[in-house]
Amino acid sequence: CATDSSTSVLTFTKAVSWPGKTLRVNAYGDVRFEAPLVLGSLTVGYNSALGGDITLLSKQNQIANISLNRANIVAGDDFVLSGAAFSVSRGFSSETRSALDLNGKNQVLASLQYDSGSAKNYYGEKSVYVRSSTPATLFLKGASTSRTSYQTLSGKVSLVVDAADYPSFTQTFAGRAHTTTGTLSVSNGTLAVALGATFKKVGEIHVGPSGNLTVDASTALSGMFTGATNVIVDGRMTIGANITNPFTDETVDLSLGENGELSLPDAMVLRVKSLTI
Repeated sequence: CATDSSTSVLTFTKAVSWPGKTLRVNAYGDVRFEAPLVLGSLTVGYNSALGGDITLLSKQNQIANISLNRANIVAGDDFVLSGAAFSVSRGFSSETRSALDLNGKNQVLASLQYDSGSAKNYYGEKSVYVRSSTPATLFLKGASTSRTSYQTLSGKVSLVVDAADYPSFTQTFAGRAHTTTGTLSVSNGTLAVALGATFKKVGEIHVGPSGNLTVDASTALSGMFTGATNVIVDGRMTIGANITNPFTDETVDLSLGENGELSLPDAMVLRVKSLTI
């Protein structure tokens, strides 16, 4: 490894091969990994202190699980993450201090989940963010076990759930007010928006022929997709009984494909700008 004294960056230029084991990176400053990491788990950050930016640069990384704890992981290239499960360990009240920063680079994860040992951080303001200041797409390829996320999507992150190998997989987003302006897509598997989660700045939603989108809340809720203007349902979209209206009236161009199915509560009146069937 080498240290750049002008920027206080610690750079690892050699590969780390430790299959099935955990590498814990506790650093106050910035760290760059230029060569492949082959790990069971990568855990980043301190419990109480604030870490720096941990930048991953190799497309040959093989990491089964990533856990973030008051530090940032930065993608230095497309697909430096290719199927890891990304879990919350402990967040912080500032977006700049607890984030997976896609940095304009497309990535693939298995799922977004939380570490049940630190559940107190998921329901309050101390979120972990998945962000990108320039457009980037996060693909979720699914797993044999469905997962619930308390991360917050922000910036210009588009989300694609494509669990082709796990058709029964459900990725649930719970409890967060997501501020991303990207798109939401589900090609295979199920994307569930629940427990008060909202995506008010998302402009486009696409449910593919083998995809499912479910929307519900534990109490009456409206406006979770108020920014949506284009909704394409080629698969199945189900709006739960506690949702009074997920959209803004008369602003959505709604398209139902040949096998598209939109299920509404009995009492809901949905007013759209246009309807294509």
